[in-house]
Amino acid sequence: MLRHNISYKLLALAIAIVIWAYAGKEQGSDISRKLRHPVPLEVRGLEPGSLVVAKPKTVTVVLEGNRVQIEPMIQELEETDAVTAFVNLHGKTAGRYTAPVKIELPQGYSGLARKRAIPEEVLVTLVKKSQKTMKIDVQFAGTPHADYRLGEPELSPASAKVMGTTGAINAVKKLAVSVDAGKVQPNGIDGDFPILAQDDSGKQAREVELSPERVHVHIRLNTGNAADAEKGSP
Repeated sequence: MLRHNISYKLLALAIAIVIWAYAGKEQGSDISRKLRHPVPLEVRGLEPGSLVVAKPKTVTVVLEGNRVQIEPMIQELEETDAVTAFVNLHGKTAGRYTAPVKIELPQGYSGLARKRAIPEEVLVTLVKKSQKTMKIDVQFAGTPHADYRLGEPELSPASAKVMGTTGAINAVKKLAVSVDAGKVQPNGIDGDFPILAQDDSGKQAREVELSPERVHVHIRLNTGNAADAEKGSP
């Protein structure tokens, strides 16, 4: 009887050792995990006068390392969206380039895992940025109070640069600021307004940059009924 008990105990001990060794191996093993959500691909080092017209919007990030460290790290990084993917285009001019994708982890994580992107390289197309200068018009919305007459708008600056590809710039037919005349105060209008790039249908033009992006508008207000003012004019 005693001999049988010893046999069972030895068998149980052997099973426990195997389980312990397997668990230790699993904890110490390296794993590879993808972040659940794609990471936006940023551009760094873009030279003045260059414009990116084609590149992937996102990449997949893979982290590799010890299971004990990787699994909680993946969970924390997915909750914070703190992983950065980018390509460095420093020194590149117009043309098509194959650029390696770099991955940055937040401070405190960088030394705990190996990191890579899928794809590891991306194709980026650059063109020379074109520009032209256009005057800015004021567009009034609403109707001012009957006793208010708006003076001539004064804009500073009176024009802005439109920058982008040649095709995108040619699509811009007008630069304008929108002023709500129905909200005019007794002291007139004096403030900064965003500049709108409009196409030939009056809709906002896409894929262009404006410099500056805002303009200062000053409009003096003349009191008195507008119709009376017109009658009294020579």
